[in-house]
Amino acid sequence: MCKASSNVTQFSENIVRACPRWTHGAGCSRECDCVQEHSSGCDPKTGSCFCKTAYHGPQCEKECEPGFFGAGCEQPCDCPGGGSCDPRTGECSQRCPAGLHGEKCQLACPSLRYGESCRLTCGCGGAPCDPVTGRCICPAGKTGDSCHEDCPDAFWGMKCQSACPDCENGASCNKESGVCECRPGFMGNLCQNECPPGLHGPGCEGLCSCPPDTDCDPQTGHCLCPAGKRGPDCATACESGYWGPGCVITCECREISESCDPVSGQCVCEAGFTGDHCEKKCVNGSFGRGCVLPCRCESGALCDHMSGACTCSPGGVPFLSLLLGLFLQEKVRKTPVL
Repeated sequence: MCKASSNVTQFSENIVRACPRWTHGAGCSRECDCVQEHSSGCDPKTGSCFCKTAYHGPQCEKECEPGFFGAGCEQPCDCPGGGSCDPRTGECSQRCPAGLHGEKCQLACPSLRYGESCRLTCGCGGAPCDPVTGRCICPAGKTGDSCHEDCPDAFWGMKCQSACPDCENGASCNKESGVCECRPGFMGNLCQNECPPGLHGPGCEGLCSCPPDTDCDPQTGHCLCPAGKRGPDCATACESGYWGPGCVITCECREISESCDPVSGQCVCEAGFTGDHCEKKCVNGSFGRGCVLPCRCESGALCDHMSGACTCSPGGVPFLSLLLGLFLQEKVRKTPVL
């Protein structure tokens, strides 16, 4: 009887051992409760998970704790100074504390490196970072998590904590130094002064090259020509139709004018016209350029405003014709009758 019982037990064990992978228990009716990626199966009797290298836990759900390695993470690392090892192979991998590196972790991280054994690179756009945390240490004039932003308006320096001075004449505040950067043509700590005569440009360092008694533009250095002159050296007269300093003003005269005075802009009217824009004819009784010549017509004759020629009214006789008629009449009267 005992032998029969032994045979039954052996038969049952053979059935359990033959369970497919990931099943266990009587009749292989239960599934293994394991993380399959981290395990190779489970015990066909108990259902205990067989963890792969570098994993442990009831379901093989945990990675090895520092200082342990192997299947089930049961083997302690054997590294100098209690250092950690590879959780799969057990190979010692020395890691210095954050901010240090070297064989004995005696060296500080070089520029642009941080973290354990200084293995990580700072992401600060070329600026250094804290060797332990990796937090960016922005240079003067920069801010932001990665130091890519300029200081906001009116501030400069490290951490953008300094207030800019009140720069004048459109000058800007240097975000690194806090110095007012003057526009061309201005100088002074606050850019409050215009370049003195004879100088121009950024910092008023340019020397003007203009004729005597002629200033130059403090910003560009171009000669400021007097009225009626133009050109780099102010030696050229204005073209017809233009006047004023540098000949940049257009004459405002009617088409019947010849042009305008290059200095004053006064319209130069043709004979017979007057007015600021040569828009008026000479009034009766005057003619010619500037309407300054008096007409010499008589008997109510009209005077041409341009030439001064007389135009007789109806029934009138031109003065020269009248004289010729009187002369002929007198000659006939004195001629003896034959």
